[in-house]
Amino acid sequence: MKYLNDILHGMQPNEEFIKLLTGEAARAAIATADACTLSVREKRRVELSEIIH
Repeated sequence: MKYLNDILHGMQPNEEFIKLLTGEAARAAIATADACTLSVREKRRVELSEIIH
């Protein structure tokens, strides 16, 4: 919690946490879940490139 508070008060984030802080990691996780769901529904392998435009 201290790390997040420090970020909110102007501290520069470590490289390893940037994707978490920008939402990029969340979007990737959602796209992966969407691809898995669609794969099951359509009974085929769905590529992430079909989900992420």
